[in-house]
Amino acid sequence: MATNPFANFQFAALDDPAFGEDAVREEVIAPLLRALGYTPSGRYQVIRSKRLNHPYVHLGSKRKRVDIIPDYTLLIDGRAVMVLDAKAPSEDASSAAHLGQAYTFWKRSAPQARRCPIDC
Repeated sequence: MATNPFANFQFAALDDPAFGEDAVREEVIAPLLRALGYTPSGRYQVIRSKRLNHPYVHLGSKRKRVDIIPDYTLLIDGRAVMVLDAKAPSEDASSAAHLGQAYTFWKRSAPQARRCPIDC
């Protein structure tokens, strides 16, 4: 039986303004993914900071590359099934900017999916 990855985690830390996005990645998401069996290789694979394919944007006559890099891309048998992007506890994950970011990650990582995982 898997152990609880948060058995020793002090949840009061989430209220500390210094507990930012990097702390969420290291103290919350990474232990959870390990407990779920995700590793850098194998059937259940996690890829960190994978650049996703995104079309260029034209600003006037100039073509600009748009980089979108979520914190984690989860694959099962080599197929992307989920993209995770950490946010600090102090951030509103339901803000228009963050929802737009989530939608863009979804469209670029799983274009074959029929449904957006958020209310798009």
